[in-house]
Amino acid sequence: MARVSPGTSEFVTVIDPGTESGPICLRLALVAVIVSVVQAAIMVTVRTGLPTPPLAFTVGPAILACAVLGPSLWALRRPDRVIWIGPLAMAVLLIGLLLTAFGLVPIALIMFAALMLLGRGIWRLGRPGLGARRTALWLLLLLALVVVTTVQVAGIKYVNYVADQLMLAGRTDGDLLMHAAMSNAIRYFHLPSTGIDGVHFSRYHFGIDLLAAALSRGADLGVLLAMIEIKVLVLLPLLLFGAGWGGLVIGRALMPGTRLSALAFTCSAAGIAFLLQETPVGNLVTYSDPLLLSGVLMVLIAPTVVWVLVVPASDTPAVRWAWALAVLGIVLISAGKISNGFVWAGLVGYWALRRYRLGGNFWLVAFACGLAFLPCYLLFVDAMGGRFFGTPFFVEYGFAAGHYLLPLTVHFQALAAIVWLALQKQETSRPTRRFLLESLAIAIFGGVLPGLLMEIPNGDGFYFTQAVGWFSLPVLAALLAALPDRLVVAPAARRKLVWSGFAALTIAAIVFSATSFPLRFNIFMAYNALLHTADRSYYDVDKRRAWREDGQRAWATYGLGVFRLPAPPQLGQSLADALVAFKAETGNQGAAFIPPQSDYWPLVSDCDGKVTYPMSVAGVPLIDGYLPVQAECPQQFSLRGYAAAPATRGDLSDQELCSRARQAGFSVVLRTESVSDRSRDRKIACAPAE
Repeated sequence: MARVSPGTSEFVTVIDPGTESGPICLRLALVAVIVSVVQAAIMVTVRTGLPTPPLAFTVGPAILACAVLGPSLWALRRPDRVIWIGPLAMAVLLIGLLLTAFGLVPIALIMFAALMLLGRGIWRLGRPGLGARRTALWLLLLLALVVVTTVQVAGIKYVNYVADQLMLAGRTDGDLLMHAAMSNAIRYFHLPSTGIDGVHFSRYHFGIDLLAAALSRGADLGVLLAMIEIKVLVLLPLLLFGAGWGGLVIGRALMPGTRLSALAFTCSAAGIAFLLQETPVGNLVTYSDPLLLSGVLMVLIAPTVVWVLVVPASDTPAVRWAWALAVLGIVLISAGKISNGFVWAGLVGYWALRRYRLGGNFWLVAFACGLAFLPCYLLFVDAMGGRFFGTPFFVEYGFAAGHYLLPLTVHFQALAAIVWLALQKQETSRPTRRFLLESLAIAIFGGVLPGLLMEIPNGDGFYFTQAVGWFSLPVLAALLAALPDRLVVAPAARRKLVWSGFAALTIAAIVFSATSFPLRFNIFMAYNALLHTADRSYYDVDKRRAWREDGQRAWATYGLGVFRLPAPPQLGQSLADALVAFKAETGNQGAAFIPPQSDYWPLVSDCDGKVTYPMSVAGVPLIDGYLPVQAECPQQFSLRGYAAAPATRGDLSDQELCSRARQAGFSVVLRTESVSDRSRDRKIACAPAE
């Protein structure tokens, strides 16, 4: 434990060598690895009969093992290193994923390192001295964790276990098709682009797309399959680990005399990061890959910076490293999601003002923050970002719609942490408590500010309000994990009241989770019926009622026997194969053209997905890839980096097509008249202009 001065709540910066912090982190790391491996097995099972290359479920657990076990084992040698585990895990994660772009050799080295670290971790753990009761608790917790995460992945329309196969049927969510297009653009053309009319730079937070492009290229996976692996086998287990480790660091700083355990941190992290998100007051948007990536990065960075800044005895090099990490975090978090990066930049600026007032060091940190955030804004935000002094977010989506409690529900986690910290005064470090209270308030203000000053289309102001949820995650994890020890000395009546209250809240969360299960299960059954029968009447309408009816029909017709049916080719399979072959033949010299009269257009229901599909499945950009009639199906996100779409467009002659292709830098065009009849395809070689 941290040393506490008698009669005060101050503590020194070094964790005692005799502390259990190192072993706790090792146990948390092994739990994350177990979750990743189990999810890999579930992924293979769910994808029965569907193409699933071995690297689609082995690289992710290996990278996750390196990211959590390497820093945790390193910290076992010196307990004061524990506070740096999160940033090191982040570095290993990002470097490991980027290294996969270079092929099988670095992938093999990563897998070898993962096996060595796993063996070392198990050996250092030794034989756990767990009684039957504690062993049963661990097993029950792991089972519940796997069940909840599996339901959350399987029962959504976004990145689920089979999103890549749904893309071949034209039924993957349009947002995923856009991210797949940008990933393939990065993979082949080295810049993010939706590829609807040549390859133009698309301003959007492309962090997850860059990582998916790297893994896709090196492991020879489809980009959506790479995204599935990154989300399910890496980011979700890493979120669990980061919340537990971050709770440990915050807990040591806030309650230095409290006894903590890996079981308590796993319970609290899992309860907040996963179970709470099934309720109306969950504030982590884990179904969104960009938000999940940026949120995980914030969870891995924030506890270290908080620790260094709240401890008066932190030496100058540690403070400098903390500021460097905080400023670097602005870039990394913004690349994941600009809304999270904006709030994080505001936090870093406030911390500098709090520490240095208006002195020279404040201006130095403030300048560094601006220097970091400005390029992020220019890279990741386009004209679709909103306009000043429109209808505020809480008015448009809250009060005007009758949702008067919206400001409270979107900040539930942060407000719960604030109330808890305000009430908890005994055996608590006052400087840390005050620092956290102020930081939570500033993060709430920073998340609300854009929605007050701007009208942000499509309700995206919501995502700014959710940034504080990620920051509050390790704070709540620390407070929850400390409860068992803090209640030991409490009166029996108070202990009974507190535990009864938490039991009631847990039951309520489980009930909410249970009420959402039928819809999630119906979504799962509906899209699997589509994949295993190619009956396009399943999963054909993006609405809850349709999902419910399709799922019930699939269950009544096939039951679980649907997974034993051989998966037939989907409607878009033939076109996807043709585009992949065309890409292999022409490389970056080839583009595609889909005339207005082609029977391709009904394949994808999402308006933006219709025009990004060739880039999404094969990395082939379109020429004149605008929808035939915008009034019938208007494009939005696919226009990032491109001119406004014409109201209507017509066919192009070969000469006109080649002229536009040459201007865009292409020499061959694949003209596609049909989604399934390949005899109607025609390759047009465009000679260089004389």
